Amino acid sequence: MVMQDREVDIMGDISTVIGLVTEDEADATVEDLQTHGLRAEDIEVFQPRPGDYQIADQLLHEEAAGAARTALAGTAIGLLVGLVAGVGLAESAGVILLITIGIGAFGALIGGMVGLAAHDQLDDDPTRFRTIEAGTQKRVIEVHDEHWRNRARRILERHGAEILENDQPVTD
Repeated sequence: MVMQDREVDIMGDISTVIGLVTEDEADATVEDLQTHGLRAEDIEVFQPRPGDYQIADQLLHEEAAGAARTALAGTAIGLLVGLVAGVGLAESAGVILLITIGIGAFGALIGGMVGLAAHDQLDDDPTRFRTIEAGTQKRVIEVHDEHWRNRARRILERHGAEILENDQPVTD
């Protein structure tokens, strides 16, 4: 395993999965990631700085995906309503298309707002943190590959990793 010196990147990247594992489990985790097709240059391993790290909120990610699905459903319903209304109101294909697109966009807006409102009402779980002390036996493994994000997460979790929101502590 190669430990890397790295610059601080306080902005997360949605194509990156960050796992916290024991030092003993780090090599096996990296080997498993590579066995499943991840390239060595897409995997970073380093000792975390002391501080409090936010644990990823899986429910939050699922609810955001739900908001996207409701926006998509709203678009479909809006397009259908727009098409039906457009056919009854206009004889020109251009006007029908404009009405359909407009109502479809309105449906997406309403669907997205409904999804976000549901998230605000349902996300009542507390934010969780993991405190890392100086000299810890833990290692951070970062996987940078947008196409392998979900698979990398499953592999990290199989090796007992806690999935983190960011690779830097929120407090020192």
